[in-house]
Amino acid sequence: MSFQDSFWGPNGFEELRKSIKEGQDFTKDIAAILHERSELEINYAKHLSKLAAKINKATRLTLGTTQHAWQEVALQMENEADTHRQFSGSLEEDVVKPIKALLECQHKQRKNLENTVDKVHKALNDRRNDELKAKKLSYACARENERMQEQALDCKLNKGKLITEKDIHKLEAKKRKAEELLTRADIDYYNSCIKAERARQDWETSVYRTEAAFQHLEEERLNCIHDFAQKYTNHYSLMGPSLSQCSERLKTTVASVDVAADVQKLIEVKGTGPNVPEQFLPDFYAENMSNEMKKERRKDVLQRFMSLLKHDLELERKGKQGVENLAKVFQETPTFGDADAQQDVFEKLQHMRAMLTYLEATRFKMQCTLAELDGSNKPTHPLFAHMEMKNKQGMYQTVLKIPRWVRMERRNSGSSGSGSSDSHDMDISQVQDSTNDIYANMPSRNNGISTLTQCRALYEYDAKMSDELTLRPGDTIILVQKTEDGWWQGELNGMMGVFPSTYVEEIR
Repeated sequence: MSFQDSFWGPNGFEELRKSIKEGQDFTKDIAAILHERSELEINYAKHLSKLAAKINKATRLTLGTTQHAWQEVALQMENEADTHRQFSGSLEEDVVKPIKALLECQHKQRKNLENTVDKVHKALNDRRNDELKAKKLSYACARENERMQEQALDCKLNKGKLITEKDIHKLEAKKRKAEELLTRADIDYYNSCIKAERARQDWETSVYRTEAAFQHLEEERLNCIHDFAQKYTNHYSLMGPSLSQCSERLKTTVASVDVAADVQKLIEVKGTGPNVPEQFLPDFYAENMSNEMKKERRKDVLQRFMSLLKHDLELERKGKQGVENLAKVFQETPTFGDADAQQDVFEKLQHMRAMLTYLEATRFKMQCTLAELDGSNKPTHPLFAHMEMKNKQGMYQTVLKIPRWVRMERRNSGSSGSGSSDSHDMDISQVQDSTNDIYANMPSRNNGISTLTQCRALYEYDAKMSDELTLRPGDTIILVQKTEDGWWQGELNGMMGVFPSTYVEEIR
């Protein structure tokens, strides 16, 4: 487990920020206490108990073996009776000053990281506000267009009072203007949705990177605190045979400090859970059948957006192919790019995968509405089970909780057991394999197929989505994976894709 996998949700990052600050506050308290210890060394017997109490209080800000080590330091302080000036000087030079230097360095790094996340989070909130404003305007324009369309229709049917030819021309002009305003408003709303989603992805990436940096800082801090405790113990052991027993106890306790265990303890006690990204899908006026709109006009609007989505899907797939080609270059020529370049490629593939899912889910919603308009059966889709409708300020909002089998597993940038990241370089080949198909990781009903299984198509099925297979009676499909939602994955004529399980039979 790592910080990147454990601090998500509404307050995940804030909880991690608070925990990191508490760790640095603990370190700051330790530095202040040891500095005071060196100054009060001459009056050691008088003030030692007070310092031990302060250390005990400070240890409430940390957890695990680190906490236990410093509690032992406080206990041994209670047993000390004498001291000398050499110990005071050694303590000041070897422990207190390095701790202060560490705190100053880490404070600057932490503030820069937090400011970056705050800036991206503010940008996300701004995009969400822009999205809501554009949505309201789109709906208002849609209602106005409907009103003008009805007036124009009534005029053509000679309903109401008699009007002149001039009035008819004015009404037609107003109708065309309303249609133009609606078109612009809908496009603006769609673009604001795309911008909001990209802002969400930027925020998620920023949080992920910052959490990795926070874990590196925390591991560095705990390792340094361990070293300082060891130095303190070494100097303390020189104070004479009378303190040898206290020294041995401290050595045993400090030697048992486990930085990796302390990091896991922090995650266990204060972690807020893994990341489950939520995509806010665009919900157009024409999609809601309860909104007043002529059937043919509703159908035209939806088909127009379907064309737009198809165009964007093709562009996104082409972009993804280009990034995958770059990943292949990294794989074939390891010296071509460093770890940061490979990480950038991975994140671009992650973003493109999320955007493809976003566009696919939006297109599926519109296909369902079109099917309802035509009176035909609604299509099915693996993402449907992960979509839910929410009412936000009187308007419906479709939220897609991206399932685990769609998301690419993020690679931790650091080990929870050490501060080194040399052994965690990204394997680009794994990235390529995991992005070949957004359904490649769908959960299997049988936990994978241990032997080669085939099935035969019983009925004709035409693929409706880019990831589906077209079946003809008698086709033999190599079965790769079964899923709980009735969609299986297989290979037909060299093509990988999903297909409905009710259209085939297994060949025994």
